[in-house]
Amino acid sequence: MSDSLSAMQQEVARVAALPQVRSAMAWFLSAETQLADWQMGMAKVPSPPFGEKARSEWLLDRFLELDLADVHTDELGNVFGIRPGTESRAVALSAHIDTVFPAGTPLNIRQQGTRLYGPGVSDNGAGLTALLGVAAALQNTRIRHNAPVLFIGNVGEEGEGDLRGMRHIFADPR
Repeated sequence: MSDSLSAMQQEVARVAALPQVRSAMAWFLSAETQLADWQMGMAKVPSPPFGEKARSEWLLDRFLELDLADVHTDELGNVFGIRPGTESRAVALSAHIDTVFPAGTPLNIRQQGTRLYGPGVSDNGAGLTALLGVAAALQNTRIRHNAPVLFIGNVGEEGEGDLRGMRHIFADPR
């Protein structure tokens, strides 16, 4: 086990030292304000279970701004965008759109220093921000990758949603 752990640590160090990865990390540091703006903006859009439409539309607009290809929603409200690659098999990155908070919950989102406060900012808000951050870092640093990267904002993760968005994605062969 220690040999494989050592090999993994060496591989992580090798990849982290690549100029493209260093460029992406520098981009993340320089984009801190943009990332916080996305997180706050998204968290201000209500997205209770079975009521994710407005947030799906918000995410779709961000995917379009990031020049992802084939940006669309499915019949449940899952949002998709692709950063093309040269291979046929894709890598998928996903974060859930919905919140556990019922409709009508006050969304008093605020920032104090570098911290964000309010319903959903650290649950799905952080995940969706990371999803957008990866898409933006790939775009801004021109990192080349062979596998297409499929970005997915999925609905129905919380409670009574019972993972309905991901179940639908895996049930639909498209």
